[in-house]
Amino acid sequence: IRHNLYYPPIIALRIENITCDALNILSAAYISYGNQVFVSSVLIEGADADTFFNYPDSMYSKDKNNVYYRDRIVRKANPETFEIISPQFQKDDERVWYMGSLLYADSKTFRVFSYDRPDEPWKSSSLYACDKKHVFYQYLILDDADLKTFRVLKSAKSDELYGVDEKHVFYHHMYLEYADADTFRVVDENDRHLIDNPEVDAYDKNYMYACGNKMRMTEKETEILFLSHAY
Repeated sequence: IRHNLYYPPIIALRIENITCDALNILSAAYISYGNQVFVSSVLIEGADADTFFNYPDSMYSKDKNNVYYRDRIVRKANPETFEIISPQFQKDDERVWYMGSLLYADSKTFRVFSYDRPDEPWKSSSLYACDKKHVFYQYLILDDADLKTFRVLKSAKSDELYGVDEKHVFYHHMYLEYADADTFRVVDENDRHLIDNPEVDAYDKNYMYACGNKMRMTEKETEILFLSHAY
């Protein structure tokens, strides 16, 4: 018996003339039919169904020959050593990728910076990473960042991340030359008077910040903020 399969049903993409007894559902987005593999009904050219593996909760997969992002081959990736180290970063024994694009970084020393949420390690992975020589934001090298002292700060109010080292503050990849690294803080549960402010997500001794944009503080605001953290 032959059927037209709509897979997955909410997408309603059509794969014609499927024989149900030869159909194998590999994961939410992947199926195999005979020795062919499909992602959201798109054929992955040349994929080997017998050795095909879809990484959990990911659009990355591999077989005995290649690593794939959705239906395209990730060039030069070694399927034997390929691993996903965060939702955005991947590596094998020789190379590193950001969202499937090659990143010129040292694989053996490459790691992703996280912030303090050990109960949810996948969600705590940031877009900041480093190897033995550089700090990266996504695929960009932060030339001014100090590798030895760099850390990631996340505001309690939003998903906004700041990178801070001994002398510099970064919002995403942008160096905030007006920010004071020594006193820079993101808003946390101790900053009760700022938690309800929809704009402010960080501050230092001179300014409050909203997505990296500075706002001048009054003397009273400065006093309240820094007393709350026992400066």
